[in-house]
Amino acid sequence: MMTRIRCICNKGSPPKGNNLEKCLVCIDSRINSNERIVITQCNLQHKHHDVDPGNSCLLVGFRLMLEYFKRRAMLNDSVGMPIAKNYNTLGMESGGHARIQFNKRDLRNAIVVER
Repeated sequence: MMTRIRCICNKGSPPKGNNLEKCLVCIDSRINSNERIVITQCNLQHKHHDVDPGNSCLLVGFRLMLEYFKRRAMLNDSVGMPIAKNYNTLGMESGGHARIQFNKRDLRNAIVVER
């Protein structure tokens, strides 16, 4: 029977050879004789995990769909082009998927709103 439970931050143990600091966030608990869970240790202070600047376009506050892309997507959708192919086409036209500031879900939502 399990008597101890430990929850840690998923950044808690960086891979070997990585110079990141270990995050100390954890909640330790145990099951006592009355079969109740008792928290024995609770540390909720994260070491701030840096966000990769290359992935900042995936954060909700930084995603943007220009009107040109909306019109082009609606035109492609009106002729029956699937959303995945539509997204890939817009990515190729703009010079690669890294250069567009929205993802497939944003494109799908914009098409559904316009329909």
